[in-house]
Amino acid sequence: QPPRRGQEKNPGLPASPRLPIVCADWAARDEGEPIRSQDSRGLEEGRGGCGLCGPYGPWCTSWPQCPAEAAIPGCWRAGSTPGRRVAADSGSEIKSYLVRLLTYLPGRPIAEIPISPQLLYEIGKLAAKLDKTLQKFHHPKLSSLHRKNFIWNLKNVPLLEKYLYVLGQNRNREIVEHVIHLFKEEVMTKLSHFRECINHGDLNDHNILIESSKSASGNAEYQVSGILDFDDMSYGYYVFELAITIMYMMIESKNPIQVGGHVLAGFESITPLTAVEKGALFLLVCSRFCQSLVMAAYSCQLYPENKDYFMVTAKTGWKHLQQMFDMGQKAVEEIWFETAKSYESGISM
Repeated sequence: QPPRRGQEKNPGLPASPRLPIVCADWAARDEGEPIRSQDSRGLEEGRGGCGLCGPYGPWCTSWPQCPAEAAIPGCWRAGSTPGRRVAADSGSEIKSYLVRLLTYLPGRPIAEIPISPQLLYEIGKLAAKLDKTLQKFHHPKLSSLHRKNFIWNLKNVPLLEKYLYVLGQNRNREIVEHVIHLFKEEVMTKLSHFRECINHGDLNDHNILIESSKSASGNAEYQVSGILDFDDMSYGYYVFELAITIMYMMIESKNPIQVGGHVLAGFESITPLTAVEKGALFLLVCSRFCQSLVMAAYSCQLYPENKDYFMVTAKTGWKHLQQMFDMGQKAVEEIWFETAKSYESGISM
């Protein structure tokens, strides 16, 4: 499968096929050296298998009552097991390895199909439902998801300033600097008015699985069947999850500006935004573009041999960000809000 969106978060990690799983996986080379997949950063950092069970160590006490199961019934299959240590005889000595067995999660990444307005609506609905479900998740170590300096939490957009040198002096940098300035002025001052929740933080088109079925008319219909990669989970706000989802759904769209209205409509069918949250949405989407694009450029400077891998988002991302910037907040919001409103009358645009 193609590399996932947001892969620039793993500098130096070469592209590799993604396993259709909810949690992390580990494997071992023949010589016994543990290696990690794209989803197993948590274990290497001592945080367990993923952002969801990660803070509690590799033996997650919440399994199998995982919030992901509540958000998407059936996304955990019978037979999934938490981590276990096993002993292996390597000849001269017995070594201990951590082995994690996971069942197959069926479905295809939505990146593999053209995304219709109706599917965008369902993805928005999914994002809101997931965050709402995560509010019911309790654990003594849940506070570890307050990741203060986590670069991928939207609250930390100002941290991008120390990486701006990688952009050189050009219009892209001017746009990012302006977005950061507006973020400090118009978002940081309003955080107390946003409703807090736990964010998945990476609902991109390679982290959402779908399954197809035939409708009565014989056409293919798609339903979301699973969510991957909980490694970026952290405390944030409902509007953060929506903004992140809109940004990633825009990346491959032929009509990127139209995307936001459909995702917004689905999200608000579960969690309507407040006026303050809605007023910040445009800037938050721009901010997520900046996070992804700046960190991709930074990673490319560190590991130029992986440039193609890091720059997937940048192929269209800069163009989309510039388009939003040129159109301005009022014009983009008008398209988003009118599209979302059309769902209320039953006639989606």
